[in-house]
Amino acid sequence: MQNSLPKLLPALLLLVAALQPSAVAHAEEAAAGPALRVAIVVGTNEGESDEAPLRWAEHDATRVADVLGRLGGVAPERLMLLRGARRLDVLRALAAAKVRVAEARAAGQRALLLFYYAGHAGAGALHLGGSQLSFDELRRIAADVGADVRVLVLDACRSGGMTRVRGARPAKPFELSATDRLDASGEAILTSSAAGEDAQESDRLRGGLFTHHLIAGLRGAADQSADGKITLGEAWRYAYARTLHSSSRTAALQHPTYAFQVRGRAEPTLTELAPAQGSAVLTLQDAGYWVLFHGGASGKPTAEGDATEAFAQAGTKMVLPAGRWLLRRRDEKGVAEGELELRAGSEVSVSVQELRWLPYGQTVRRGLSPRAALGVSVGAGVTGPPLPQLSAAWTTAVGGRIELSGVALELSLGWARAGSSLAHLTLTHDTVGGALAATHLFDLGRSWAVGLGLRAGVDGVWQRFETTGQAEDRASVAARIAPTARLEWAPAPRHVVGLQCAVDVWWMRRQQDDGSAWKSVVVPGCGLAWTVYR
Repeated sequence: MQNSLPKLLPALLLLVAALQPSAVAHAEEAAAGPALRVAIVVGTNEGESDEAPLRWAEHDATRVADVLGRLGGVAPERLMLLRGARRLDVLRALAAAKVRVAEARAAGQRALLLFYYAGHAGAGALHLGGSQLSFDELRRIAADVGADVRVLVLDACRSGGMTRVRGARPAKPFELSATDRLDASGEAILTSSAAGEDAQESDRLRGGLFTHHLIAGLRGAADQSADGKITLGEAWRYAYARTLHSSSRTAALQHPTYAFQVRGRAEPTLTELAPAQGSAVLTLQDAGYWVLFHGGASGKPTAEGDATEAFAQAGTKMVLPAGRWLLRRRDEKGVAEGELELRAGSEVSVSVQELRWLPYGQTVRRGLSPRAALGVSVGAGVTGPPLPQLSAAWTTAVGGRIELSGVALELSLGWARAGSSLAHLTLTHDTVGGALAATHLFDLGRSWAVGLGLRAGVDGVWQRFETTGQAEDRASVAARIAPTARLEWAPAPRHVVGLQCAVDVWWMRRQQDDGSAWKSVVVPGCGLAWTVYR
């Protein structure tokens, strides 16, 4: 038995290896080392001579390159950023990528090629500042680079034609399951628009819709599995859904497309959510729609930074550049804001309870809410004498208010009383009527606002006399118009207290000895109003 053991040992080792294929695979992967990543990022604002220059294509390319360098594992020497590129520049970059991939393959490494393009396209080709590179040629040369996996991303008008080339199979949105994965061999194509659609840019987002949401997804918003890694499928699903949602509020829908031709089941990871150089990890504890501004209290992106919109689930992690950030979260309750300092290498968590809810009216005026704000108000005040012989008048009013982006409109019904008392005569002067006011408000910080406006109204006037003699009651009609000034304070998001002063010019029909006549009188006044938004 002892003599036969050496003969059986090789067979036993082969049996153990056959029963544990995963261990062998992991050993081979460890020996090969991590996959090499090469990225070519192209942004060109100029297209053909008859095409209007784009504004943000080159800026988008810079942002994509930054994310790939910080979070995508692409080393600086293998990250090629081409701004304002022409056809020859792209071909040279692809040739350089081929050399780097060949070196990796010689060392036993697998390789992944990431190609991103932002710019003009049409008629089956990229439009590169007066030159063209056809979709077919791009796919052929990218395949010739020799990378095991190729990911081509195009943010351009009519780029969906790229997914209809021979050999590509379109994938239906949201039907990418765990089995629809990329292995060590294959090609994936992501485009920002369908074959006959325009790819939209947004000055508010400082970039293309698709690229903006793709970057947010790569920074962490797309991490549906919450494993700290953004896979190709997660990035696509997030960018598709958010682009479709954003474009639904514009003149035309934009439908990103996706196609692949792959073998195997291993889906590549595009980014990993760990603190990178000059970055920090921010955890958003509450689900919802977040907007993150790099620049702080201005509420707008700085020249160096941009706004990042993220439709987050609870616990979403975002990797962001270090610096001062303004955080804004919106839901059915309203809009909340807060500021945060992110230090490089830190990991910070924030919840909506740490933010401050903005007044409803302010969210509309600042364009943070797509809907108008509706409210009801009650108020009281005092005005000067409506007639020289009368005392000051006390006023009360109720009304409804609608806050629009440029103006606040308020319709009110009011009552006022003034009077006079002489030795043998007591006069009571009542007015009941309605007014419409339009006010343009300017926000001062997060709780205060000032405004200027115009108010016009019509009132019924009743005068009653009490005297030892005989005097008939009088009734008439009055019209008024007034410039107004307003100061508002919001102690809570749904509540506003306003002080409004006006100088009404009244036209009233007054009885005289020779009949009645229209007379004008100037009546200043001020009042307080309390508005509650629903």
